[in-house]
Amino acid sequence: MGIAKYEIFGKDGAWRLRQDGKPENEYATKEAAIEAAIAAASIVLREGYDFTMTARPSETTTDAPTK
Repeated sequence: MGIAKYEIFGKDGAWRLRQDGKPENEYATKEAAIEAAIAAASIVLREGYDFTMTARPSETTTDAPTK
């Protein structure tokens, strides 16, 4: 079988889950997007696929120094 790829990206209030390069739903929190990716990954594991998941840091950071 193949490999399913999940990417989580976005910023506060607008996190997205991309599955195999296709944007999926929008989530209010990064944690909600991660939970959705885990649920989807559990299904593909049962079907015999491997999976990878990456979660990018927020596009906006409050701790970053201003330039």
